[in-house]
Amino acid sequence: MIRSFLAGQMDCVYLLYGTAFILIAAVAFLLRRQGGSRMPWRWLCLFGLAHGVSEWLEIVALSAGDPPWFAALRLAVMAVSFVFLIEFSRA
Repeated sequence: MIRSFLAGQMDCVYLLYGTAFILIAAVAFLLRRQGGSRMPWRWLCLFGLAHGVSEWLEIVALSAGDPPWFAALRLAVMAVSFVFLIEFSRA
């Protein structure tokens, strides 16, 4: 019952999931602007932006179709977001 309900609401799930990552980016941006911290907030901000956009691209794929070039674009954005996360953890 719950599984079938969520399957029909994946656009809302992706919207909330993407928004959460955009909010992470906003918080990281504000922390970066405060200064005084040695944490590399820029990389977390970039990860949040890229991953949030990646999740929102999933909504476009659900509603408008998913041709091969668009699937490759979504994969590239997701991969870049994880590169940003790895750089955040490395730095």
